[in-house]
Amino acid sequence: MQGHQPPHHQQLHKQYHQNIHKYSYQHRSEREPHFFAPPFGPNPLADPKAVRLRSMPNQLATRDAVGTAGSFSASGATSASRLTSARDRGGEAKQGKLGRTLDADHGKKKQWAFEFQEAIEQSNAAGRLASALCASVATTGSMDASALRALKRLTLSPKCCKQIIAENTPQFLAEILPAAKDESTASFVVEILWNLLESKYAKEAATRLRSETCLSQLCELLFSFNTRDLRPADRHHRNEIIMLLILIARNADDAKCQKEFRDSGFFQYLLTSLTEGKFEELQCPASSVRMCSKETFTSKKLSLQLIEILSQDDSNLAVAIENGVLEYLHSQMTFDESAPGMQQYTKRQMNDLQEQTMSLLSSIVPRLPTQVITKCIPEYLHYMREAIRVRSESVNNAVISGDRSLDLDTLILTVVKLQLKVATKGKEEKITLGEEGAVENVLDHTQTANVQRSGLLLLASLCRNCGQNRQLFSSQDGILTVLPADANDTCERDSLLFAVVDCIWGTICAESHSEEVFFQHEGIFLLLDLLEVSSSMLRRHTLGCLLDLLENPKVATMHFIEWRSGRDSAIGVAEMLVRIWDEEEKFLGIVNGPHGSLNNRKQPLVSPRRKAHHGLHPVQWRVDGATEGVSDHGNISDAIMEIDDNLRGKIYGMFCKLGFDSFTGLPTEATVKLALVGEVWHEITSELWASNVRPISPDQACIEEVFSSVDLKADAIWTKQREIIRKEEE
Repeated sequence: MQGHQPPHHQQLHKQYHQNIHKYSYQHRSEREPHFFAPPFGPNPLADPKAVRLRSMPNQLATRDAVGTAGSFSASGATSASRLTSARDRGGEAKQGKLGRTLDADHGKKKQWAFEFQEAIEQSNAAGRLASALCASVATTGSMDASALRALKRLTLSPKCCKQIIAENTPQFLAEILPAAKDESTASFVVEILWNLLESKYAKEAATRLRSETCLSQLCELLFSFNTRDLRPADRHHRNEIIMLLILIARNADDAKCQKEFRDSGFFQYLLTSLTEGKFEELQCPASSVRMCSKETFTSKKLSLQLIEILSQDDSNLAVAIENGVLEYLHSQMTFDESAPGMQQYTKRQMNDLQEQTMSLLSSIVPRLPTQVITKCIPEYLHYMREAIRVRSESVNNAVISGDRSLDLDTLILTVVKLQLKVATKGKEEKITLGEEGAVENVLDHTQTANVQRSGLLLLASLCRNCGQNRQLFSSQDGILTVLPADANDTCERDSLLFAVVDCIWGTICAESHSEEVFFQHEGIFLLLDLLEVSSSMLRRHTLGCLLDLLENPKVATMHFIEWRSGRDSAIGVAEMLVRIWDEEEKFLGIVNGPHGSLNNRKQPLVSPRRKAHHGLHPVQWRVDGATEGVSDHGNISDAIMEIDDNLRGKIYGMFCKLGFDSFTGLPTEATVKLALVGEVWHEITSELWASNVRPISPDQACIEEVFSSVDLKADAIWTKQREIIRKEEE
């Protein structure tokens, strides 16, 4: 080191000699003669045998680490670079616990380690090295490759990342990145920034990198790539820059970040580059065929991902629409390989780009004005029909591979989900979808289970509160399409069966003609079969649908009374409902007397579990998988909100419609339990109270009047149950 040593270096120098003296007597038999170098001289780790230095006191390692940062010079390799490259040189150093780095060439994670990790982290060597590097670049205008290599290794430690970020190094490196004179230097800088943005402190790093100055410099760098014919290495570097911007946008995802991307001009330039084809390949003079390299294809995918993230801001979305992003995305929705801009892609690349395109559309279309959405709907339905046609032709010609079939199914599923999001916007969008043929599209084509599930949810959404679409559904024999669901395969197809019930609920209930056709084809029997074998989630959903169908009592009641279990023909609907009630009580932890008689005449329906969770909505404490397999549909409906309601309340509603005395020949346990089902008033009132629903004055008076007779009613039920048991025993 040249010049005057800082005070902390002098102190470490003194401490260093004290430790050497102490260590030389305690560990004389273990040390090697060449272990002890001058305080700031050559790094002892240059020798492979120096691995044994781990056994020395931490002060020695700290001395080397701090000395490295303090003695940094731009004239050559620093001792920090030698310190962190010991494994590279010696090859015998044992692998430590520290981290992984991304291989820029192959995208794989490499395991590596450097010595004295704990000592380096405690000494703030990373922060000092970063500060010295920034000062050196500001003075000399050049970046030392050895120092960058050392800094890159240090960024694999979370604590070192925090120290580097504290020195504002990320912003400095991003600003000088366009001035990098060679590929290796630029690669080191990119990897350092990448590691910081993937570390535990990614949010802090992204906050420093989102400044308008940094984004302007990165925009300038991308501009330089797009204004010249690129080598493969340049295209790869361009993709790394775009990926860095994606990490910045994801980790600093707030309104200020979105605004700075817009104000810096980067978002505008990204949109222009994409829509004007600046990411396309230049045509080779020797060939009339343009082939898209892997790097260029990746550039387009990454650009679409970045636009999707930045378009979450409404102002950015408006800028994107003004720059023709919608028109560009619609132009990508084609299976014509000769279409403009598509000649250079393989079929797999076209499918991948279209998946990314549909993902972007799904994120922005629901936020567009209604008049814009209605203009887009025909495009989406035409694209879905084309995807179905291509898949059908490929299957019929036996030229489709498994991967290709999966790609097409994924595209069809994506466009169905997009229509589902559009349908949730409002009634006008539902009517437009129906008029353009969305109902026919779903009914005419059955695909994989995922497509069927989303299609059924789409039908339910289109028909719910929309009489025009319900008539379309009925006229297209939609009921016959819905009914053939396999009710016994509930283990693997719960979510599909849930969609079937939701579709019946949304398309058939309250539509007289549809209900008539449904009853004629024994749809009630199929729902009751499903209710008997379904999971807890499906039971709630199916009971809600059956309750709505019972609003047509003339026909529905007869079907309920006639139903018999497929497992045991002696079991009718009443016994099945009582068994479900009993299973629910066991789940809730309610303990009854002999043959299911009352134990608690004051609160006959209150469960220990409910007492333990008093005041909580059922969704906060009930763990029964009620929403499993449903959340990914993106469809929020009244039916889904019914899942967490009290199941016993639904059974009570069923018996109110069917009658408590309409069933004969029930077993004793079922008869006793049926008497208890009528005592559900307390439970319903408690549910309302726990949900913060307060009655108005007339209702409150009615409730108090009912409560005054509860004890008498409970005593009467208890007496009735005892009488039933006594007769049975006689």
